[in-house]
Amino acid sequence: MEVELCLKKANQSLNMMELAFCLAHPAMLRRMMLTVAELEGWSDYAYAYGIATSASYRGDLYVDKIFSREVPNAQAVAWVIQQLKNFGVKIMS
Repeated sequence: MEVELCLKKANQSLNMMELAFCLAHPAMLRRMMLTVAELEGWSDYAYAYGIATSASYRGDLYVDKIFSREVPNAQAVAWVIQQLKNFGVKIMS
């Protein structure tokens, strides 16, 4: 099963708090998987979240296996920040 999620429509402004939540907070995965479980009718039987894999549609910004221990976290975060800067997003620290 593959889940595609739109974080922001083209005509919407970028909300950095929402973006950070979607990219980094473990509750986002729980929310998505619980929704899928309910829609598919197997919420009573769900006990695991599945495994990370590559998506068919990669959109404008595709993050593959971030925080998977295959790439150091600092390197993954730096890559995401650079990609956002490439899209013109101003990152203030």
